[in-house]
Parts: sequence; structure tokens; C-alpha cells
Amino acid sequence: MALFSIKNARLQQGDFCLRVEQLELLPACLYALVGPNGAGKSTLLLHLAALEAPVEGDVFFDGEDWSGSPRQLREWRRRVTLVHQSPYFFSGTVYENLELGLKTRGVGSAVRRQRIMELLEQLRLSNHVGREARTLSRGELQRAALVRAILLEPKLLLLDEPTANLDADGLKIFEPLLQRVRATGTCVVFSSHDPEQPRRVGAQIIPLRNGRVQLPVALDTEEEAS
Repeated sequence: MALFSIKNARLQQGDFCLRVEQLELLPACLYALVGPNGAGKSTLLLHLAALEAPVEGDVFFDGEDWSGSPRQLREWRRRVTLVHQSPYFFSGTVYENLELGLKTRGVGSAVRRQRIMELLEQLRLSNHVGREARTLSRGELQRAALVRAILLEPKLLLLDEPTANLDADGLKIFEPLLQRVRATGTCVVFSSHDPEQPRRVGAQIIPLRNGRVQLPVALDTEEEAS
């Protein structure tokens, strides 16, 4: 069963309108949104995160018909995590920022520490655990934001240009992690301007053109990101 599906929808963000005839996202799958600037990638991510409501259309999340009621919005947002291109961190150490979400969900301190340190090690950030979060470089902040998102174990993980601030070494660390997250059952959707990145990570391409979301295309497609 699809984790998320949308039909005949009109998604509005300011003056921009994005039309989606049909789109389905499956659990444990990796999707790449590709298209030129202004194609609607960020607009789609905001709607997938339930931060914006469709003007019209049929939307289902986890098998439930979403009508935009406050209860449904709260539940949807608990199961979805969006990582912005420029993530925000509170004052305090890296560790304090990362454990906040787990604390609010009642996860014990020992389990919190184990999970946080394991992910920091994978992304080569363990040496920064006690560092003031806001002093990290842009690339380090992006990786720390990914750790924070994964810790919440979302059903749907949304990443807006997650590698825009990463150098070549950062890419080598980050890209394999996408596959590991997908393997846990999470559906991952990310936007990218790198036409080769979807192929490197084995993502299914969702092209956006001229204010429209087109059907996902196979990995052997000739479709390229602009």
C-alpha cells in the first residue's frame, strides 16, 4: 500500500501553483525530485510535510483520507520529518540539540545517548558532540540536521537540497546513509540539482516541469535534471 498518494491536486505556495495529476510514494523507497529552479520542488516538499494544505485534490497518507483537520495534521506531522536546506539549531551543544526530540517522545537517557552517538559516528561528527551547534560549518550543520531527523524514525523523510553545502568527502559520507535509512522502511524524498546523484544512490526520479509533477520515471530513463 502506498504511504502517500495524491490525485488531481493543486498545490499553492504564494503565487506559485503546482499541479499533480497522480503521485504515489511507497514505504522503503528512495525518490529524487529533479527539475530547474522554480519547478516546484520545495512546494511539493512543504505539502508532503503537511506544512501547506492542497487547494484541491484527493490526498491519502498512510491509508487515511486527509481532510486537513487539526487532529490529522498533528498525526501526519509526527510521522514526517522535513530537513530544510538551511536547518535551524537552538543555542546549546550538538548533543543537546539532537536529544531534544527524543526527550519529548519519552526516550530514556541511555538509549538517547546510544542512538545519537551511533549516528554521529556514521556521519563523522562524533568529535563535535560537545561543541556549540551554531559554530558548525554549513556542511556539518546539514549532516547534524540529518542525524536529528533520522533519530525521530519518521515514516517519510523529506530533504530539501541536502547535499548543497557538502564537499566531495561529505557526499561520500552522506549518500550511502540514504540507502541505509531506506532499508529501515522509511520512505525518503530529496530534491537535487545534481543530475547524477539519483543514479548514484539508486533513487527513482520524479521530474517537475512547468508547474507540474510528472509520473516517476525509471532509473534507465533519459530524463535529466536541468
